[in-house]
Amino acid sequence: MTRKKIAEFDPPDGDKGAKVYRDSEWNEYRVVFYRSTVKQEGADYHTSDRQDALDTAASFVHTK
Repeated sequence: MTRKKIAEFDPPDGDKGAKVYRDSEWNEYRVVFYRSTVKQEGADYHTSDRQDALDTAASFVHTK
């Protein structure tokens, strides 16, 4: 696997988090979502656009 973490979003309350990875093998960005440090299985978001991945991660973390 050729994934490299490019960003991590952790809110102050620690309830939700997201990590953004660049996968060069698939030529895509992947957002992995967490709730209370538990990875949300089947919820990964895949996109070819870096800014879309960053915006999606930030929106998830900062939305109540």
